[in-house]
Amino acid sequence: MNSSPIRELARRHAAGELSQEDYRAKRRELINEIVEGKRPLTYEQHRPPMKKARRSSKTPVVASAAMAFGIIAILIIWLAVSHMRTQPAKASHKVATAQASATNSSPGAKLVGEFLRTDDWSKSGIQGFIQKWNELPPKEQQNARNDYRYPRLVSELNQQIISQQAMSDLTKNKSGTEAELASLRKMADTLGIQTQSGE
Repeated sequence: MNSSPIRELARRHAAGELSQEDYRAKRRELINEIVEGKRPLTYEQHRPPMKKARRSSKTPVVASAAMAFGIIAILIIWLAVSHMRTQPAKASHKVATAQASATNSSPGAKLVGEFLRTDDWSKSGIQGFIQKWNELPPKEQQNARNDYRYPRLVSELNQQIISQQAMSDLTKNKSGTEAELASLRKMADTLGIQTQSGE
């Protein structure tokens, strides 16, 4: 590889042998000598360093077998642990599914599910729900309270009451909003729910 004195300076600067100021000063001096003819522009032959011979990278059979055994052992342990974790979850899921299917088939649970599906929070929708609820025997009312959708019904009822209370506070014609609020509170009383409206 050919190398000029300028390249040698640049190499020394890049290697940190020369500071920025020293490099620029020596480069300027070298360029001026070449331009004035005091220094001929010559190239020196540099041989790149020889590459080291590669060693054989074949891993001994024993090391390969040990590595394979370790990987298989880790895989077996991982499968055993994940299997143990899923067994209780599967069992509890079966129990929950059986309870949910038994509860979902009850008239009380169906009433809650149907009301949430229709999402009818009008005065007539609430009155219809209250009438059907009062027709249920106490056991069916309890089945409805045990249904997985019942907490959602309670939450949405509280949200409706809070929202209607806010509307009542903002409007001048309070008679319409007060009537809606009264029907929502009657539904909460019928279900035995304590509301978050501050009353």
